Amino acid sequence: MTDGTGLIERFYEDVIGNCQMNLIDELVVEDIVDHEQGLPGQPPGREGVKFFVNAMRRTWTIRDGAVIRICLCQEDQREEALEAAGLSE
Repeated sequence: MTDGTGLIERFYEDVIGNCQMNLIDELVVEDIVDHEQGLPGQPPGREGVKFFVNAMRRTWTIRDGAVIRICLCQEDQREEALEAAGLSE
């Protein structure tokens, strides 16, 4: 996990896939910078990650095992994509 790939996979699997929200404090630094436009009302930093994950979980019912993690890694760059199958409520 020295390159962060394991940490990212754990986040997707445990936090997104299994709704272990308590792990956000362990896996996400307090002052994380999100380079995407946030949701309306989304705060910055770690609290923004919690806000986003909660909003996603309220909107979609993610089926067990349906979260797919994709990591495209190059020497000093990492791009993440998430695909999840679920039902919109």
